[in-house]
Amino acid sequence: MESRDDALLSERLAALPLESPPAAGWSELRARLRRSQPPRASRRASPGWLALAAGLVAVLVLPQLQRAPLPPPARPTPQAVASAPQLAALMRRSQALEAQIRALRANGVELAEAQYEWERAIEGDLALIDVGLAADGQTEALWRERVRLLEELRTASQTDTGPLLLQARLD
Repeated sequence: MESRDDALLSERLAALPLESPPAAGWSELRARLRRSQPPRASRRASPGWLALAAGLVAVLVLPQLQRAPLPPPARPTPQAVASAPQLAALMRRSQALEAQIRALRANGVELAEAQYEWERAIEGDLALIDVGLAADGQTEALWRERVRLLEELRTASQTDTGPLLLQARLD
């Protein structure tokens, strides 16, 4: 059952004339709405999000990089090894030292910051020597330097040397 007020409202609404919207009404309304909206902000990542992403990468990736394997040495040609027995002895010594260093690192002992920096400095020098070996081939002087650096790296991996030896090496 309808109330008296509802019936009166229904009569008044029925008495209103029917109107049809203008033909371009929707497009005009859409244009007015576009003009009244503020311009959209560009979709660039905020510095805060970039800093958070960089922090996550550092937390997840840096521990893996601390125990990165040694770079592979340049492989000699058989003719060079046959012609230089002293060079072959240096290459064998280099391989033996690499195996010893890998065995020492397999223990997974946590490094002090100074020791870590010392090892990274030596590995940087080793990388330069390996580039020279790849470019030049079988230079005995480069192989001698490589063996010397590997012996220093083995020493760094064996002992907790502290900042004194690091400072001596970096000077």
